[in-house]
Amino acid sequence: MAVLLQALFLFLAANFITFTTANTFSAELIPSNPLITPFKNPNLILSLSEKPDQIKFNDDIRKGLQPDPVAMLYLAKFSIGTPAIEVLTAMDTGSNLFWVQCFPCHPCFQQSGGAYYFPSNSLTFNQTDHLPYYTIVYAGKSYSKGNLAGEVLTFADDVDYGYVSKLPNIIFGCGNDNNFYDGNGVLGLGPGNLSLVSQLGNQAKFSYCFNNATDPTQVGNLILGYGAQIDGSTTPMADYSTQYYYITLEGISVGQERLKIPPATFERKPNRGGGGAIIDSGSTFTYLAIDAYNKLREKLESLLSKRSLQAGKFSGYGMCYGGSVSRDLTGFPTMKFHFKNKAELEAQYWTFFRQVNEEIFCLTMAPTTSDTGITIIGNLVQQGYNVGYDLVNKVISFKYIDCSPISAII
Repeated sequence: MAVLLQALFLFLAANFITFTTANTFSAELIPSNPLITPFKNPNLILSLSEKPDQIKFNDDIRKGLQPDPVAMLYLAKFSIGTPAIEVLTAMDTGSNLFWVQCFPCHPCFQQSGGAYYFPSNSLTFNQTDHLPYYTIVYAGKSYSKGNLAGEVLTFADDVDYGYVSKLPNIIFGCGNDNNFYDGNGVLGLGPGNLSLVSQLGNQAKFSYCFNNATDPTQVGNLILGYGAQIDGSTTPMADYSTQYYYITLEGISVGQERLKIPPATFERKPNRGGGGAIIDSGSTFTYLAIDAYNKLREKLESLLSKRSLQAGKFSGYGMCYGGSVSRDLTGFPTMKFHFKNKAELEAQYWTFFRQVNEEIFCLTMAPTTSDTGITIIGNLVQQGYNVGYDLVNKVISFKYIDCSPISAII
């Protein structure tokens, strides 16, 4: 195993891109439609098998968490191969591998978007003996198996944006035995060496902006490299893991009230294998350590009771009320996450409450188990924010903006 890892990382180091000029790579982000794509589990965390001829990654820390019954992901649109084939991949900051379904495959999953990728038809597909076979098993029985390979990625569109940017020699997983739910695969943007952003070398940074997922006319954006929007309030990445983006969460407010959550609630507990807080584009729900969740729920119940709303029930959710988000929650207080260095993410009520049917809305948050104590900031509460990740300077930024089309940014 040690020899395999050393050989792979030497191969990656030799192929990392060293930019001498500013380079920007951009893609539209399209929210998956939960009415069309009923994800049974949102836990898109890489967990490779432990076979001796394969690479081993950290286990999925979200195993056992309450899954979002209608999870939603953001799909990044770009192209792969020569000639270029457009693909849609689930953007996941909690995974360290970019993979797509490769044909022929057995079994194959039915793709809901993007073209079918045949590596034999690509002039730039590069399979070498240096790159091993992989197996990825996700929580919820999704998986992909295949070979690591090299390929060219093409970003943006010459017709729409007036230019094309290419990334050569990108290491990716070519999956020929797959079980997944949407798009063509997963775009891993974690902090590990195999992630796409880490392969940008001296320009290893990216940003994304999630627009309102309930509005099908809106799209978000993903910017990689020099043009990434690292702006607004910033907080340092915690150096706990090469698998996840840990940040220091110091507290939560609802409206003007800072909740009385014990200071140790969000602390990392490495000796017990849990605790801490991560920000994750691959989780739909936000998961809170149990003490924080209880305090938050108590406050929300108090506010909702003043609006004469009756508690309800809906399968898969822990806190529901009869009513309409758009009608009954107008003017509801925001929820603010306070991070180290006074960085903040202020979530609007429509990002943490969801209309599950015509008569009931529910809270899209859940408690984590006492065993893990992890807090996960999911993608719903990130709607309306530009979130920037600078892996060179080890900071994450937050800025509340109206997500602009890619053409307006670059």
